[in-house]
Amino acid sequence: MNVLLTQRCVRSCPYCFAHRHMAESKAEEILPWEDLVYLADFLRASGERHISLLGGEPSLHPAFPDFLAYLRERGFSVTVFTSGIMPAETLRRTRAALAGDAEEGVWFSCNLNDPRRSPGGEAEPLGRFLGEFGPRVRPGFNIYREDFELGFLFELMERHDLRRSLRLGLAHPIQGVDTAVVADEGLGRLALRLLEQLPLLEESKVTANFDCGFPLCAFSDEQLGRLVKSFGGRLTFSCGPAFDVGPDMRVWSCFPLSAMGPRSIYEFDSLRDVTAYFEEEHKKARAESCGIYDRCGSCSHRGGLCAGGCLARAMGRRALTAAPA
Repeated sequence: MNVLLTQRCVRSCPYCFAHRHMAESKAEEILPWEDLVYLADFLRASGERHISLLGGEPSLHPAFPDFLAYLRERGFSVTVFTSGIMPAETLRRTRAALAGDAEEGVWFSCNLNDPRRSPGGEAEPLGRFLGEFGPRVRPGFNIYREDFELGFLFELMERHDLRRSLRLGLAHPIQGVDTAVVADEGLGRLALRLLEQLPLLEESKVTANFDCGFPLCAFSDEQLGRLVKSFGGRLTFSCGPAFDVGPDMRVWSCFPLSAMGPRSIYEFDSLRDVTAYFEEEHKKARAESCGIYDRCGSCSHRGGLCAGGCLARAMGRRALTAAPA
């Protein structure tokens, strides 16, 4: 379960998954202590011992370091999704909160943007963060252009001793919001661009994995074979509920689908109930939207090896198809 600590961010990424949600939320709203305690109790009662913290930028929450210490005391392992851009004082307090704690107890999934396409001023605070927590950091990169480059990631991994594991995300469209994404018809070209850069992964001894939403058919059988080798055998083409809980205690499937049936977490008795509800919502939407391509409906891999691409893409495509001329 992903828990939003804040509704604010330090970046304005052109592909931002959370753009619609944060635009419709109060920027000053943050998760109070009593709700964090409730969510920790909720997860423990559900038999879950892992929690993810995000935002916006979670480190903007004034109690961020204290939240980490509390969750570790409760026996949770914690993943923090962050830009790595945080004030020096927050960095100091976070370092103190994690002093003596095992690296596997708290680790950071750091979303890294190509510095050539990022605003100035990010390099210094990001360098401080990576220099402090490098071994706890797993880098991530969101693809929103066909001409993406990965070389800068391997330089950062080497310089700061980051984990040799890379999360590759695919930017997804948000209904009603103009965000930067690779169009469905460009995913094949995106695949070719990725294959061109596989030697960088292999030379750097880095394994990678796909985040949700990549379609299997963007790759040929030969390309899939190369990916399996370079990705260490971890190759999935899934799309399913991620469960984001906002500071107002509403829960939704994921940011691209935040407008699809959000509910209050208080309506559920366990994480199993949350899972069942949103899986059913996805199932209904998939029945209507099929997948991102016409051929998804008759594909033997759909529902097994492949989910049919990002559900937000499929729903957006269906909406465009159904719109009157």
